[in-house]
Amino acid sequence: DLIGVHAHRFDDLPDQAFFVPGWNNNGDLWLGHYRWVSEVRRVATGMAPNIGNYASAVKYCYNGNRVFIKELGLGKAILGANLRSPALPYKVTFVATYHCNFRCEMCNIWQKKSVDEMTPAEVERFFSRWPQFRWVHLTGGELFMRRDLDDLVAAIQGSCRSLFLLNFPTTGWFGDKTIDLVEKTLKRGVGRLMVTISMDGPKALHDEMRGLPGSWDRAIETFRRLRGIRRSNFQTVIGMTLMEKNASKVDETIDAIRRMIPDFTRKELHLNIGHESGHYFANVGYGGASP
Repeated sequence: DLIGVHAHRFDDLPDQAFFVPGWNNNGDLWLGHYRWVSEVRRVATGMAPNIGNYASAVKYCYNGNRVFIKELGLGKAILGANLRSPALPYKVTFVATYHCNFRCEMCNIWQKKSVDEMTPAEVERFFSRWPQFRWVHLTGGELFMRRDLDDLVAAIQGSCRSLFLLNFPTTGWFGDKTIDLVEKTLKRGVGRLMVTISMDGPKALHDEMRGLPGSWDRAIETFRRLRGIRRSNFQTVIGMTLMEKNASKVDETIDAIRRMIPDFTRKELHLNIGHESGHYFANVGYGGASP
């Protein structure tokens, strides 16, 4: 019977969003992060030949099964939403703050007053009442402008029982805070954590569009540090929002990143089509990328 996962592996294909069936080098069948009992026994006996460590491995397998069930639930919810309108949403985009230290020319969120921000206690009450969310997209403003960000994330993790995927973007300006939050979030336990570092072109263009000199250097350094976190349920990518000004600069952006990180791959770059929004970005008239 299939019963669980390796303690250190939550996803055998970290660049895949969900599970993919296949075979490992030992000939054992796996589906996403399921393993045969014999594989789990090898984990247990490999640690030490005693029942205590075997019980520990079984505990990890139990927790792994719970993660897999949540992963499967998210995949089912996404598929179902493409076929019919769900009774309740499976994803929530949570704008935690409008505060931002950047002055991006394509976004005017920084001009808004960030009032009535939900406290961690209020967030906990919300997700305790509505725990069906399998995907929480946390965003701002710049999230790390909130001093209680770790408490807020912990509240989400502790109260949203169906949560599998937690993701958030950041400018990368606050490198130490970013690394600290990622490590604490992973330690608390999450099915999958994704962090996007915003980068909108080569250095000069990025700094111009973001309105803050030195922002490209900080972004690339934070991204480099995040890549060093070797957890298979964690992924970090560069997010490039395409507008009229930078839509033709994708290859130049990749080249600029590779000069700093030679093994950077195209799959680590996520492209987003910029758009206008009166109620969120407050950037009507700026103009996104043309078809």
